[in-house]
Amino acid sequence: MRIGEIVVIGANANEKQRFLAALSDELALTTPDFSFGRLTINNQLLLHLYGITLHPEAGPLAWDLLGAKILGGIVLFSWQDLASFELVKPVIDQLTTHFRTAVVVAAHLDKESMPDSELFRNGGITLTPDGRFTFCDVDDSESARRVLLSLIDLLIERSD
Repeated sequence: MRIGEIVVIGANANEKQRFLAALSDELALTTPDFSFGRLTINNQLLLHLYGITLHPEAGPLAWDLLGAKILGGIVLFSWQDLASFELVKPVIDQLTTHFRTAVVVAAHLDKESMPDSELFRNGGITLTPDGRFTFCDVDDSESARRVLLSLIDLLIERSD
């Protein structure tokens, strides 16, 4: 069986944890800073999902170790939280420009919230062709799987 590794990075530990729970077959490890889940795709492919919580006071992640090993990344932030967005922007830049890693940026929306494009007017993100942006609901399995499928689509496009 082959194992693919995907990193799920978020500014909010609770949202990241709920997203991984919605996506994984099994959450094997959960702490506020790190989570590990498994998702069986078929009898030949198993995905390991590594959840990392970003903190404003923390130093940079060890990208040389992480970036070379992963298939791609999912970066989560809360659409209603500008601080969350500001915290993930450098991570998106790092993954897409330095490592050319396939990245899906997923903005979590509460069910009653509507997107407000004002968040991106001042200092929004610019994605390379290796990146996509989408909205999601971290508590909904179908929504989480759509985010993962978007990442898989990117990976397939890169291999063509």
